[in-house]
Amino acid sequence: MAMVAQDGHADQVMDAVVPCTVRTARPEDLSAVLRIYAAEQDPEDGSPRVASDLEQRTWARMMRSDDLTVYLAEDDDQVVGTATLMTMPNLTYGCADVPP
Repeated sequence: MAMVAQDGHADQVMDAVVPCTVRTARPEDLSAVLRIYAAEQDPEDGSPRVASDLEQRTWARMMRSDDLTVYLAEDDDQVVGTATLMTMPNLTYGCADVPP
C-alpha cells in the first residue's frame, strides 16, 4: 500500500505493508464502523458514542440489502478500515449485476 503524507507532498511517499483480516460486517459492528468514521474527522477522538436512531435504521437497512456488502479490515481484532460494495442491475454485460 502506498501512503502519501497528509499535506499531499508526493516526495514524501512511503510504502507500507499492513497485514489485516478482511471480513463481512455484521449487525453488531455498527459502533466499530462509527469509530472509524469519527477518527477520519478527528484522529484524536477514539471515544465510543451511541449511534443515533437514524444511523441504527440505516445500518439495519444496509445489513438487509442483498445488493450492498460492507467489509471490515481488522488488525488484532480491532476494526481499522471499511469498504462498501454495491451491485446494481444494468443493461450492459448481458444484464449482469455489476458494481457501480
